[in-house]
Amino acid sequence: CERKGVIVMGKGKGSGRRNAPLRKPNQVGPEIPDDGTPIFTILVRSEKGAKLWYPCGAVQGDKRSKGLVEGMQSSWGKALYGSALDRGIAGTVYKDGSRFAENAVRMFPALRSSINNLQFGYRISAAGMETTKTKLITEEMGMPFLKWIQYKVSSQFDELTGKKAPEK
Repeated sequence: CERKGVIVMGKGKGSGRRNAPLRKPNQVGPEIPDDGTPIFTILVRSEKGAKLWYPCGAVQGDKRSKGLVEGMQSSWGKALYGSALDRGIAGTVYKDGSRFAENAVRMFPALRSSINNLQFGYRISAAGMETTKTKLITEEMGMPFLKWIQYKVSSQFDELTGKKAPEK
C-alpha cells in the first residue's frame, strides 16, 4: 500500500528555514519608481535584546514627500525637512500601530514576546539616491501638535510632582 503526497520528516532541526537570512528591507513593498517618488520601508525591532531591524512593510510617498526627500539632499535641508518626514511616517505607523505590530509578529514570530515593546523605524529609498540609514520613530512624533503639547506639559508637571507619566 503506497501513500502518495505524504512527506515524512524525521526528528531534528527541520528544514533550517528558521535560520534563513532575512530579506533585505528594499525588497519589501513596491518597486522604486523612476520619477524619484520615495518608498518608505517600515522596520520594527524589539525594544530589548537584539538591535536587529525587521522589515514589516512599505509606504509609497506622494508629491509632497518627494519634495521633502529631494530637499533633504543637503545638510540644511535634512535639518529642516527631516522632522516633517518623521512626523508623517510616525503618524502613519502609530495611527494604525497595532496593525503594524500584528503584521510584524506574524512575519517574525521571534518578536511575539515583545509585541507591547516594539520600536519602529524607517528607511527612505528613491531613484537616484542611496537608501538612508534607519531612523527611529516614536509615537510622540506622530501626535497632533496640540496633543503633543498637552503630553509634554503633563509629563513635565508629573515629573516635578513625582507622579507617574501619562499614557501616550
